[in-house]
Amino acid sequence: MTTLPIIRQYSGAIPDKATMDKDTFANSVHYYLRYFNDNFVPDTQNFTDKMNTLTTELNDFIDTANDLIENVDNIKNETLQIKEDTSAIKDEVAGYKIDVQNYLNETISYKDLAKKYANADEGVEVESGFYSAKHYMIKTQKIMDGAVAELPEGTIDDEAIGTNVTWSSQKIDDEIKKYAGASNHIDGGDASTSPDAYIDGGNASSTN
Repeated sequence: MTTLPIIRQYSGAIPDKATMDKDTFANSVHYYLRYFNDNFVPDTQNFTDKMNTLTTELNDFIDTANDLIENVDNIKNETLQIKEDTSAIKDEVAGYKIDVQNYLNETISYKDLAKKYANADEGVEVESGFYSAKHYMIKTQKIMDGAVAELPEGTIDDEAIGTNVTWSSQKIDDEIKKYAGASNHIDGGDASTSPDAYIDGGNASSTN
């Protein structure tokens, strides 16, 4: 920045007609005018020029300062906006965190529910009216065990005929196929009393 010059001071006697004689006063005026002409006027002009330069520099400085203030204001506004955005993001992240925690809790709950649907004991309701796979497996096993228990040992006998035994389904199927091809065993006439007339709707033949 420009430094202002110092105006040189007058070092002689100030002309004073009231206190000086004619010659002293004349010499004093001569030196005083020389000071103004040689020192004061050039120094004043130099000072003025420097002041003009300084004024320009100050104006530039003011413009720069104003730009800086504007930039600071912009930065301040941007900072506030970033702060607001950050706060909004923080709130949003907090919301996501809550959602994730809720999903996690639900997942754990569904996991526990799935375990119950797989492993809950017989007769234990997993949810109202709903039972586990284990429950139905035990029920099915009991039904199967009961069905087997209802047929005493020896009930199925492909070699025997009686009121307390029966042929297997395979044996019955084989016999039907075997006799279906013989006309004398499938009769549409009068029923015969012969034990050989297996299927009779009328006159059955008594032949084997």
